[in-house]
Amino acid sequence: MSPNLLVRSVPSDTHATLVRRAESEGQSLQEYVLGLLKASADKPTMAEVMAEIEAGLRTTPNPGISTQEIVATIRTVRDA
Repeated sequence: MSPNLLVRSVPSDTHATLVRRAESEGQSLQEYVLGLLKASADKPTMAEVMAEIEAGLRTTPNPGISTQEIVATIRTVRDA
């Protein structure tokens, strides 16, 4: 059985917006919000990206790529 999550004190306007968007996607509110949560959880935070980069630099201090390539990679991961 999957864990449950209860969100209290959702502002009325936020709830109405989520209901409207769920309906426009042909989903229940639960399905729609679960999709939003999954998308958020699947996207790494900047802190997680930086920790991964720092861990990589500890094992390979000179990765042999330029600062511009590193920045481009960070932007790609962040935008994905």
